[in-house]
Amino acid sequence: MIGLVGNAPELIRKLKPQTASKGSKVEFTCEVDLGKPVSEIVWERQGRPVKVTDRVQQVLDGSKATLIINECSIDDVGTYSMRASNKLGTVETEATLSVTCKSTSKIILYIAILFLLHGVCCVARRPHADL
Repeated sequence: MIGLVGNAPELIRKLKPQTASKGSKVEFTCEVDLGKPVSEIVWERQGRPVKVTDRVQQVLDGSKATLIINECSIDDVGTYSMRASNKLGTVETEATLSVTCKSTSKIILYIAILFLLHGVCCVARRPHADL
């Protein structure tokens, strides 16, 4: 029986969850020993391959694998994963991306302030109980 020569990929540093403002740049970075033979890297979002576009790039620099999303939008929200695999094994890491809209945050803050002011006004208008 002939054994396989080389080693499986190993995860050195996992992906971390990201929260970004709409329109900003997001980078998911992990570190992986690619093994021998060198592993293939696959990035996925919600279990589907991430396509490279003008806005989305995949970079491999030595053992550092990075997915860059420029001008992120609400459509980019989800779980991202990086999988490195060769004939001797596979490693995978995943993390979520949350995108906030500045205008939504301001609207929520405005509603909260109105609610607080309304509550104060309502308390101020209540008739005093006779003692």
